[in-house]
Amino acid sequence: MAVVLLYLYTSCKIVRYSSVNSGLVFAYFIYCILSIQGYFYNGMPVSIYMSEISTQILPIIFFFIPFNKRINRELFYGTFMIAIAFAIILGLYYYIYNPPAYVQYMLKSVSDSYEGNIGNTIIRFNSLFGSIIMGTLSLFMLIILIDKFWNRKFLSITKSLLLLLLYTITLVSIFLTAQRSAMVLAVFCIAFMYICSIIYWNKVKVSFTLFNIIFYAIVVTVVITSFQEYFDFLSKRLESVDTAFEERDSQWIETFQHSKNFIFGTGLGSAGHRAMPFTNYFIADGGLFKLTAELGTIGMSLFLFILLKFMLSKIKYFPELFREYLIVFVCLLQSVGSNTIVFQQVLPVFWFSLGSIASYYKIKKI
Repeated sequence: MAVVLLYLYTSCKIVRYSSVNSGLVFAYFIYCILSIQGYFYNGMPVSIYMSEISTQILPIIFFFIPFNKRINRELFYGTFMIAIAFAIILGLYYYIYNPPAYVQYMLKSVSDSYEGNIGNTIIRFNSLFGSIIMGTLSLFMLIILIDKFWNRKFLSITKSLLLLLLYTITLVSIFLTAQRSAMVLAVFCIAFMYICSIIYWNKVKVSFTLFNIIFYAIVVTVVITSFQEYFDFLSKRLESVDTAFEERDSQWIETFQHSKNFIFGTGLGSAGHRAMPFTNYFIADGGLFKLTAELGTIGMSLFLFILLKFMLSKIKYFPELFREYLIVFVCLLQSVGSNTIVFQQVLPVFWFSLGSIASYYKIKKI
């Protein structure tokens, strides 16, 4: 696989100024592949590693796509929005009507151990991907929609109404998933948009602000008066945000203490869900800690160096890359207490956004 990836990398028409950036990610790519060395001593089947290749390694290819200047970034994000909008609408239908086939699907695919009983799992909005992934994907969509409101000087009435409709169902999706990090970060992203509007534009879009005020007033009133049981469930989830680390830190500490190779790691996949039948020490929540255990301090240091280099070197283009910066930021922040950074459905958008930051430049007018 390393040979094939080397061919793909060297055959890509990547402009010279970006070769260092893409080379760093390619080095991380190869390091992840070579982490198979951990399976010589971790006592686990190599099949775990092989399954992680498609989950974590292959999506990194999306990082290189924006380096081709013929790629339309707006088309990528637009296609993503259509797909997630379809998933939300279909998920809402399943959530409201609970057709027997969907209930059976949920019983087979959703583990009831996450919330302690299947009742709490069913009450959360899962759609086609599960509540954790759906919360993150909906959060990405919210960021893309916020960017369209903030970064566009003019929107037609028809397009504005369509975007507001998508904005509404996206917020509904985020809060129905009951993902604590997704709900908190959704509020943060909206507030951050207003802060950036004042800093960069010295004004706030009044129409969008009024819509938010009216929308939240209606939603809060309806939920409190008509859905008291769900409101109580949601309140408990939000109240437990400050205890999220306490619920998880023991598994992080125990996994690191019993690591057989903390420097180079014990191999991709060796500290995640797939390793549960073979070890007592694994990280079920906390993607960044999971990657640290699997890739070691060297692998995680390389990953963090890549992130810091790209995001700091392009910070002067933040207004143009508002969407990409927020997507990368919220994904990393969620990955402290959730496995967001290792989900196959999430990683393509993460890596494409990071690649868009790394490859971005402005042509100076002469």
